[in-house]
Amino acid sequence: MPDVTHMLVAPSSELKIARAEGTFASLHALPDGHLSRLRTLKAVLAALEPDLVHAHSSLAGVYARLVAQCPVVYQPHCFKFTDPSLSRLRALAIRAVEMCFARRTRVTVALTPHEERTAAELGASVVARLTNVPSTVHLGTDVPAEAPRPRVVTMIGRVTEQKDPRFFADIAALARVELPELRFRWVGAGEDELERALSDAEVEVTGWLDPARVAGSLRESWVYMHTASYEGFPLAVLDAAAAGLPIVVRPIDAFDGTTLRRVGSAAQAVEVLRRLVYEEDEYASAKRISRDLADSATPVKQRDQLLSIYEIAVRPAVGIGGAR
Repeated sequence: MPDVTHMLVAPSSELKIARAEGTFASLHALPDGHLSRLRTLKAVLAALEPDLVHAHSSLAGVYARLVAQCPVVYQPHCFKFTDPSLSRLRALAIRAVEMCFARRTRVTVALTPHEERTAAELGASVVARLTNVPSTVHLGTDVPAEAPRPRVVTMIGRVTEQKDPRFFADIAALARVELPELRFRWVGAGEDELERALSDAEVEVTGWLDPARVAGSLRESWVYMHTASYEGFPLAVLDAAAAGLPIVVRPIDAFDGTTLRRVGSAAQAVEVLRRLVYEEDEYASAKRISRDLADSATPVKQRDQLLSIYEIAVRPAVGIGGAR
């Protein structure tokens, strides 16, 4: 966004791609450890004196709302307490923390109708919807319909419990028996044990790739299979849509309002893949759904929405409490 000067504060492990892209006016690394990160963030914000802080993810939201002296725009990218693997007690505790911080948030940004409703239930005073856009659209990932594709089923994301690599591995193992012409690829890296589960199912794990190579991996793919057990609205799905790939997802709240194909078990996933392999009309229909999703997510639309959100955030707080 050329109208806004962006400065990034993040763990050093996450600054590499940002440094290569050169889109930020300055980059500032956070050390390990919560207390060290809070001290560092407080010092960086004191030096930069920003007009606002846009905090991405639950943990960043906690850090920013504890130390920032300026308005905070909080974008959770899915609320952590919605993680189905959490115990009820832990989920309730995290939800309570979110409720406490809601009053310290100038604008909460929601990517889906479900996130919007949840933020309002938590007591957020201003909730704004934002359209996500593909991160690789500028790399020309779209492929003509007639171009042949290898039969590679791809997932993009960090190899963590949230993304449910074991579910992806189960699909790959079952498909190896029933649809041996398919190959499975996970673009990303993460926890060693979960990477081993993928490798044991003969899933190729690429490790982290730069944006150009992610785009290349999508060009080489035949179907995009997103296995996360909970989400905000993942950029990887939009990247796959921009690349013209049929998309298969889990039946989670993030995809409410879409017509993407949804599967609740490995057996259902393999059945959907079988139809995509053997039924040309099914494959073409899935591609049309992806194209419609990509067309609805434009950078211009996101830019205008973000500028509106930032304008709300920097207004004096009096009088904006009722807006949603």
